[in-house]
Parts: sequence; structure tokens; C-alpha cells
Amino acid sequence: MCIPARRSLVGVDEHVTIRVDGDLNGQVVLGNHNTVVGGPAPAMPRTPAVSPPARQNDGERTRVFVSYVRADLVIVNRLVADLTAAGYDVWIDHARLVPGMRWKTEIKKAIAAGDFFVACFSPHYWKPESYMNEELIAAVQRLRLMPRNRLWFIPAMLVECPLPDLPIGPDETIADALQYADFGADWNTALRQVLAVLGSPYRTNQPAT
Repeated sequence: MCIPARRSLVGVDEHVTIRVDGDLNGQVVLGNHNTVVGGPAPAMPRTPAVSPPARQNDGERTRVFVSYVRADLVIVNRLVADLTAAGYDVWIDHARLVPGMRWKTEIKKAIAAGDFFVACFSPHYWKPESYMNEELIAAVQRLRLMPRNRLWFIPAMLVECPLPDLPIGPDETIADALQYADFGADWNTALRQVLAVLGSPYRTNQPAT
């Protein structure tokens, strides 16, 4: 870089050129002896040529609705933890409902939006009254609209018990038509079976419903 300078010799003005190599941004040149104060300005960081891929958000993960009775909450939470650890977006009422929500409406919306419905059964299911029955009815209504080969409604047997005979189609009920995952017999095997049905924890390959 060339910087024009001016000096006077015996009354004669004369232009002198001072050459300073490098970036003078942030530097000061003093006098006629090419004295530079300050170091070179730091290089600006380069912008990466390729931006890192965007992270997938919760809305892109496979949504799994879990239906259960309150008496089974401890063991159900274990299942929820395993599914969450595997990367799925698990919907369970006590984690998603907050004060002021119309909880029945939210449950029905979550069932309708779910990529899978996991119904947890144990002897506790057979108590006189349970809102789980309403969830099962809503799930079966959606199941009946799906192709017969669509795996969506997954019975999870926590502790051995009869399954309900709720109709899911002509001459078919939950009890006599749907295979269940037997968590009571072997937890790890049952979990692997469920994960195999759920497939990818992301929704890109989920069939349309």
C-alpha cells in the first residue's frame, strides 16, 4: 500500500511516498521513517460455505399416544421413558395437560393426530369405570377408517389380563383380532417388538391416514 506524505527540505516542499505492506486497518503511521504503531487488524472469520443441516423439531417426530389407567402409572411411565429415549414424541395426559385446558378435547385431538396408539392393559383396566374406555372408543373409530394392513393400534399387556371385546370391524374385536406385546412376560422383547412396529422416530416415512 502506498501512502502519500509531505516533507520540507530547505524550504522546498516535496512529496514522498511511504510504502507499508499489509493491512493498515486500525494502524497509525508516524513521521517520515515509516514507523507503524499497532499490529495488523485481526482477520475476520469466514462464513462457512455450507450451513449445517437444520435440526429436526418435535413436530417432525413420530407421535405415539399412550392410553392407560391411573393405577398403572408407575409401569406406564417406564414404557413412556423407553419410547422417549428411542426418539419418539410420546403423548401422555399427565405430561401434556395443563390447568385450564379442555382435557377431553385435547385427548381426542391427540388421538386423531397420533401416528400410533398404544393401549396399556392390566387387571386394573377392569375397574367399574375408566376414561380409558372413551379413549379406546375414539381410537377404534379411527382404526376402522384405516386399511386393514395399517399397524396403528398396539395393545400393550403390562400384566396378564383379558382384553376388551370392543369391536374393531365385522366379526373382529380387540380381544380376538389384535396381537399384543407382552411386557409382563419379557419387557425387553416386548419393547423391541413395539419399536419394530413404530419404525423410524421421525415422521418422514409415515403412511398417510
